Amino acid sequence: MLVVACAVWPARADESPSRGPDPPLETTSQRRSDAPPRPSRQQALERLGQAGLTRLGQGTVWINANELRLRRLLDALPANRDRILALQSQLEQQAAGNSQRWAALLAARRELRNEGGRLPATERRRIEGLVDSLLKQAVAPEQLGARPEIRAQVIQLINLRHETLLAVRWTRDLVPELPRPYSALEQEHEVAEALARLGPTHRLGPIGGYADQLPRLNVFERLVLTDWTPVYREAGQLRLGAILDGRLPVTFTWHEGSEPMLITANMAQALGLDALVGGAPRKLAVAPGREYELRPVRLRSLETGSCRVAGPFALVLPPEAEDLGARVGPAAFLGWVLNLQAEQLKLSFQPTP
Repeated sequence: MLVVACAVWPARADESPSRGPDPPLETTSQRRSDAPPRPSRQQALERLGQAGLTRLGQGTVWINANELRLRRLLDALPANRDRILALQSQLEQQAAGNSQRWAALLAARRELRNEGGRLPATERRRIEGLVDSLLKQAVAPEQLGARPEIRAQVIQLINLRHETLLAVRWTRDLVPELPRPYSALEQEHEVAEALARLGPTHRLGPIGGYADQLPRLNVFERLVLTDWTPVYREAGQLRLGAILDGRLPVTFTWHEGSEPMLITANMAQALGLDALVGGAPRKLAVAPGREYELRPVRLRSLETGSCRVAGPFALVLPPEAEDLGARVGPAAFLGWVLNLQAEQLKLSFQPTP
C-alpha cells in the first residue's frame, strides 16, 4: 500500500482552523441602505408641529405658542386702544345727553305743576307732549347704567381695559424669557433634523425686536390705569370690574357697607387660595335668610384702574352660595378715598392724603 504523507501547517494565531470563508466587503450603497431613512417633508412638518412649533406665515421661522400669542397681543393693542377711546367718548356723550334731557324733563314737570292751571290748552298739551317724549329718552342719571344698551357698552369697556392691562403685563414678563425654550429645542435631534429637511433657511424663533417694543407698552398701560373705573347696574345692583392677584379679572357687586370683600369659591380655587388665613371661619348673613360660614383668605392684591390695594382680606363664599357673586365695598379699599358717580358711570378714587 502506498501511503502519501501530507504536511499539516499550524494555524496562525489570528485565525481559527474552523473559520469559513471571509464575508464580502460592505459597499457604500449597503451602508446607506442600513442608515435611518431621512424624514419626508410631511414628516418634518409633523415633527415640528408635535414640538409645539408653528410656521410664521409663509416664511422659514418656526415659533412656539407663547411667541405666537405675543405677536397677536401686540397686534391687537392698537385696536383695543381705539375701541376703548371710542367707548369712553360714547359713554361720556350719552351720560351728558341723558343728564340734559332729565333736567329738561324735571323743568317741564315743574312748569306743569306750578303753572299748568294758568297755561293755555295748546301750551299745556305741548309741554305734556314734551314730558312724554323725554320720558322715553331719559332716565334718572344714577340709573343710566341700567339701560341695556349702556350696560352692554360699559361691560365691553371693562373687558377691554382688563384685556389690555393683562396683555401689557404678560408681554413684559415674557419677553426676557422668550429665548429660553428655543435653546432647549435646539438640542433635540428630531427638531434639528426636521428643520434641515425643510431647507437651510428654516430656523427656530424668536423673531427678535420685542425688547424695542416694550417702551411703547406704557401708552396702553396709562390708558387703563385711570383714577376711575367704569360701573353699571344689573338686577338693581351696581357692578364694577377688578383684577385679583394681578391675573384674575372678576366682576364685583358694589356694597355700601362695612362688610369685608366677598369672593366666590370658584374665584378662590382659580387663585389657589385653599388655606385659611387670619383665623377660623366666620358666620355671616350674606342675603335674607342665607347665613353661611365663610373662610378668610389673604389676597396678594386688588386692582381697579390705578387703584391698587396690597394684601387685602377677603371671605370666601361656599359653593352653594356661588349665585350671590362677589361683593366689594369701601372697607376693601384701605388707603383710598372713593367717590361714586353713577350718573357718569364711574367710581373715582384718590389716595388718602
